[in-house]
Amino acid sequence: MISKRIEKELNSFFNEIEAFKKITPGLQVHAYHKGKKVVDLNLGETYPYYDLASLTKVLFTSTIFMHMFETKDKILEDKILKYLPWFFHPSLSVRQLLTHTTGLISWKPLYIHFDLNQPVEIRWDKLRTLLSEEKPDLILKAQYSDLNYLLLGFLLKQEMHASLQELWSKVADEMDLSETHFHADNKPLYDVKKYAPTELCPWRQRRLQGEVHDENAWSLGGIAPHSGLFGSMGDLGKWFLYLRAQYLGESSGSKSKFISQQTLQTFWQRAISKEHGDWALGFMLPSEKKSTAGNLFSKLSIGHTGFTGTSFWYDLKEDLAVMILSNRVYYGRENREAFNLIRTKVHDLCHQQILKP
Repeated sequence: MISKRIEKELNSFFNEIEAFKKITPGLQVHAYHKGKKVVDLNLGETYPYYDLASLTKVLFTSTIFMHMFETKDKILEDKILKYLPWFFHPSLSVRQLLTHTTGLISWKPLYIHFDLNQPVEIRWDKLRTLLSEEKPDLILKAQYSDLNYLLLGFLLKQEMHASLQELWSKVADEMDLSETHFHADNKPLYDVKKYAPTELCPWRQRRLQGEVHDENAWSLGGIAPHSGLFGSMGDLGKWFLYLRAQYLGESSGSKSKFISQQTLQTFWQRAISKEHGDWALGFMLPSEKKSTAGNLFSKLSIGHTGFTGTSFWYDLKEDLAVMILSNRVYYGRENREAFNLIRTKVHDLCHQQILKP
């Protein structure tokens, strides 16, 4: 079996890495080829639910944005100012939020400005004020930024006349994602032991388990457009298979009205020049060097990563998808480069073993 061969090679690889046990307690790996699951691995200590971190951006925010795009197909070229007049940067477009070319800083400790004793709504008001004061570095090169997605969150709530939780429910109901959820008010939905523990947080002064790792998402009440979803590998697969079917035109009936083939073909292609970065609309493209998709995925691939050690990559040319869930921040957040070696190995092995003649 493909899974057994990959598992054997991964275990051999891990044995060569003396410090592997300090990189991540464990990981889950699923791979799909031509719509069929061909790899299902649990290595080390694994859990039913993981903090999906920035996979929230694609599972939730980019997905609901694509749904909105079905009826607002001119919105990408609109200026942000048209929708968020308090964000007064007349040259910046909605497209730039999705391609991370606004020039906004990658991350800021916004949470230090919130009074946690105040209602969540007041904290969101404070966030709007903080974002309105940002001064983007108006360059053409892409710079990945959580702030872009916080702005998208405000835009989506306004244009779709719904809360973020209501918008997520719309996605979850359409795609039957019953095992993926936000933790409103940072309260776990299930027994905390079912969630992969993450970092010993220096700010919250406790080991996090069932609480979102990202401090900004936590301080905004656990529901945010850039981070906050907890979910299972099964649901990640459902989400992918739904979008894949739409992209390939294999679905029919009412589901095709949620996100059309044309929309996915628009969002799953290069949206900026190579000189400016590697982005589709809301989805990463493989970088020239040290791509988290490994060395073998084609340039016709889209994906995204999550800070906690999660990732999704889909090679459209080979119709091959690989998903990883882990809690690599358990030992601290400074091991990203080491964990990316694991990501690279997993993707290369899956590509070799699944697609080999």
